[in-house]
Amino acid sequence: MKASKQATLNGYQQLKRYLNHVKTNPDYGWMQQYASAIYSSTLRNLGKAVEKWRKGDSDFPQFKSKKRGDSFTVLKKCGV
Repeated sequence: MKASKQATLNGYQQLKRYLNHVKTNPDYGWMQQYASAIYSSTLRNLGKAVEKWRKGDSDFPQFKSKKRGDSFTVLKKCGV
């Protein structure tokens, strides 16, 4: 991808392209077992958090504590 085109992509789009690249790596074959909407919603949320941080609207994004329990979002279109 050309640098000029990459500069116009938002954080979510850049992360999505990177994830698509990672999923083709045989070491990460286990990622194919799960619905892509799980990864999409996670990247969308992360992209929003980073954009808010860059604008100065919030602090740097923090990882969830494992003590609070694990969670993720599944969109209705996944068939779940």
